[in-house]
Amino acid sequence: MSATNTKSKSVSSVPLAVYKELAEELRLTQAQLAFYRNCYEKTNQKQQKLIAELHQLAEATQKIQAIISTYTGEEEKSNDQPENAIPQVGVAPQIVDQETAKIQIKPHWLAFIIGAVLVLSFGLGFVLVNSVASTRR
Repeated sequence: MSATNTKSKSVSSVPLAVYKELAEELRLTQAQLAFYRNCYEKTNQKQQKLIAELHQLAEATQKIQAIISTYTGEEEKSNDQPENAIPQVGVAPQIVDQETAKIQIKPHWLAFIIGAVLVLSFGLGFVLVNSVASTRR
């Protein structure tokens, strides 16, 4: 009968303090996991916004390239006109279709557009690098 008596009075081989310590570590790990999940979600949202902005920038760049190409094509044709030709004021241009329509851009506007694209691209690069660097701190 003493054999069955010792089995029912089994002594725990792991102290209670170890269980408490493990439970605290588990809580800390769960808190860190929740923090990193939150950071991941925020980073994912920022990434989606940046991707959308990059697509918009790419579209704007393509539009500017199209304008520049039409300007350079128009510049070659304008060299054939005499310098003392008087432009007509108040006459609306007739546009037959999109392919034949040419846009004339003054050189200072072209410089402004190029400068704006440069400032926007460097600004976007700074924001991107700064956001990545701040998430790693």
